[in-house]
Amino acid sequence: EKYKNLLIEQDIGLILAPQDGDRFLWEENTRLLLKARQEVKWLVDNVFLGQGVNIIFTPQGPGTYQIEASIGQKKQRISISLVP
Repeated sequence: EKYKNLLIEQDIGLILAPQDGDRFLWEENTRLLLKARQEVKWLVDNVFLGQGVNIIFTPQGPGTYQIEASIGQKKQRISISLVP
């Protein structure tokens, strides 16, 4: 019961992967799997990417990307970096 209450008290985010602050090696054909707890609307740098539990993101180059998952009023935003 104690552990159950701990889980309820925590704010469980929508995004399972990647995690906020993750860094990836960028190569010409880099593809990243975006994974959520449930079906969400995905945005990357405020541009609609698609909808679903899992979606593939193909970054255009190295840099920092803002990834947002939302369903209704609930949103989660993370930042990831791709380095050359």
